[in-house]
Amino acid sequence: MQVEAPFVFRADDPPPPEPAPAREAALLPLADLPHPALLQTAVLPPPGKPRHGVFGRIKNFFAAIFG
Repeated sequence: MQVEAPFVFRADDPPPPEPAPAREAALLPLADLPHPALLQTAVLPPPGKPRHGVFGRIKNFFAAIFG
């Protein structure tokens, strides 16, 4: 099935209405938000040494012998 419909854009048209949650969030006072220092942050461990599989060990072996 094919449908033919025109696509028209005019910059002077008013923007579409915002969804209700976005309007409600815009009305919230900013003073009620928690202080950024009170928010919990996740601390990730430093990345470890990359592990080499069997082929990585074979490659390192030949690289050590033949340079």
